Amino acid sequence: MEYRSCRAAANVEKDYDRAESLCLEALKIEPDNPQVPYFLATKIYKRKNNYEAMAKMLNLSEKKATKDHDLIEPFSQEASMLKDIKFKYTVEFEEDGKKMLFFNKLLDAIALEKYSIWREFLIQGLDHEENKEEVKAIEMYHKAKNLIPDNSKSYIQLFSIYLNQNNIDQAKKIIYEAYEKDTSNVIINYYIGDLEGQMKNYKVSEKFYKYAADNALDSKFMYGLLYSYIDQGKNQIAIEYSEQLLEENPEDQNLTYNIAVLYQRLGQEALDSASENYNQINSLDDPPVDLISTTLEKFKNARKFLYESKSFFEFAYDLTLDNSSKLDEIDINRQLDEIDGAQKEMKKYIKRLDTIYIPDLQEKYRKVN
Repeated sequence: MEYRSCRAAANVEKDYDRAESLCLEALKIEPDNPQVPYFLATKIYKRKNNYEAMAKMLNLSEKKATKDHDLIEPFSQEASMLKDIKFKYTVEFEEDGKKMLFFNKLLDAIALEKYSIWREFLIQGLDHEENKEEVKAIEMYHKAKNLIPDNSKSYIQLFSIYLNQNNIDQAKKIIYEAYEKDTSNVIINYYIGDLEGQMKNYKVSEKFYKYAADNALDSKFMYGLLYSYIDQGKNQIAIEYSEQLLEENPEDQNLTYNIAVLYQRLGQEALDSASENYNQINSLDDPPVDLISTTLEKFKNARKFLYESKSFFEFAYDLTLDNSSKLDEIDINRQLDEIDGAQKEMKKYIKRLDTIYIPDLQEKYRKVN
């Protein structure tokens, strides 16, 4: 009786306060009827924009409903409105040239309504973020997460906020929660790789970066794996991988710059090792020929790496100029100064190698032989 009166108050009288009161009474009388909380959610609380109450009633209805429960008021929904998520529906049809989905089952309708609230929570969270209201944004994202735990977007938004707050523990906790829900999500794997890399857990980072790189359609997801190789000192692998990336992204300024830095690192490491041997040679009256030969090769390798670095820095400089319209003048000048300084440093090292170290060792080697 109360449920019928509730429906009449809402649908006929349009007295939603009275309808709410009657439906709440109906819940006490018919606690196992899933139609009552569904009606409360969709016909009363939805109209009042009371999304928290709406979510609570939908969850209650979902617990009581079975696959055999039909909707009292079936409805249709344009398919394009649901393009970012899959829903169960009764039948598909076309109307006025539009693809439509017909919903006749209660559980299917509950899932659709829960998604609409989840999306509203997410939108409110984004609005709070834009207004620098991070506490309120976190609250809304948690509501979204709790309503539809299997949707990764709310987890990712929380991860982003916690990371911006430098709350690494919470960021790590929430992104791993997301991973447990969706292990095949490329973005989640990439973010975990990035976070673990920041924490210097490079082996763990490489694992997640590699999954993202192997399964992403966008080659930019491969960059994380490159940086992981670099961070671990896997220089030869990094070089081979960078060549693959360059083939796919020949005009990527950031990638070009990072490859220049990679060769710079390799050149510096080779130069430091060779310089140590060179000092040892000069301290000996009769240095072994093998030491001279090995040191000479190290200097030549250093020169090769430094020359590659210089070339990539030059290319990065040109690409930065080409993309100057995308950045403000201060950023452009800062980047150009940084790249120009690196170029000059590489030229300085190469000049020293060509005029001092390599000729001197070549002469020593000739004398010994």
